Amino acid sequence: MVALLGFTALGVDGTALWSDQKQLQNGADAGALAIAQNCADGNCGNANTTANDYAVSNKFDGNASGMVTNLNTSEQTVTVRDSSTRHLWFAPAIGIKTAGVSAEATAHWGQKTAGTFLPLIFSLCAFWAQSDKVDGVPVPGTSLTLHFKSVGATDPSLIDNTNVEATCAPLISQDTNGAHNEVAGGFGWLDKNVTTGATLSTSCSLPASVGDWLGSDPGLNVSTACDNALSGSGSLVDRIVQLPIFDQCKSDTGKCDGGNNSEYHVYGIASFKITSYCFDNKVNGQEGGGTVTQCPADRRISGEFLSYTTADSTIGPPGPPMGAGQVSLIK
Repeated sequence: MVALLGFTALGVDGTALWSDQKQLQNGADAGALAIAQNCADGNCGNANTTANDYAVSNKFDGNASGMVTNLNTSEQTVTVRDSSTRHLWFAPAIGIKTAGVSAEATAHWGQKTAGTFLPLIFSLCAFWAQSDKVDGVPVPGTSLTLHFKSVGATDPSLIDNTNVEATCAPLISQDTNGAHNEVAGGFGWLDKNVTTGATLSTSCSLPASVGDWLGSDPGLNVSTACDNALSGSGSLVDRIVQLPIFDQCKSDTGKCDGGNNSEYHVYGIASFKITSYCFDNKVNGQEGGGTVTQCPADRRISGEFLSYTTADSTIGPPGPPMGAGQVSLIK
């Protein structure tokens, strides 16, 4: 009978412990990712409370505790350990009344430095206009809505990052909500990655990394390659997209004064929520069929920069913090 109970304990109690471990692993994974996301947004918060909350909520019976065993802000990693004690059903017959079970997870956070993006790029001046800074999480709850316009060839060819406020201020004073510094005759639409040789896909996306130079697709209208992909009511409205931000642009003449052979230098990646857009051939995703009379004179995309973190399997080298964070499980 003792032998029979021993085998029963191995099967029943062992399966229960296995189930507990899986639940604890889910809690540790979720807790580590949640803390990493908070850290990526600029405030790790009460990490131990977060870890414990996720441990308890992911355990079917709530019998679990979670704690942070390591939080390294310089290496941008956090490790969470969840644990629980199970009162066994059959193992007491062989002298084992309880068993401890645990799980551990490590997450990493950082700034998004590469990806496949909507082929549209905004200037560093636009980011500064909302946040009053080059680096850092965008100001939350801002009432500023940016209208990005095509501008003329009088804008400077470069933004001086050492004194971006002085450089951007006169541009923004021309139109408080202007993006400015785009290639003349263009809108910031892209058609290729000059650095890597990648071209715009038929699904309206372009791979890019911080430091790349991207080629422009001149004109106010939505790119031909994006026309079908962006069709349909509300295809972009209320969507959060992560877009490259440029700090330099140039053309064959060495400055941003023409739509052909013009390029943008990627400074960083930012998250932007689109609230509306209007071009000669599209209004909020609807086909315009020629000139769209509903559009005011300023063809535009409207919205605001915000903090938004995504999960990814890999995180690249550090980039300037602009609110586009990444988190991933690394252990």
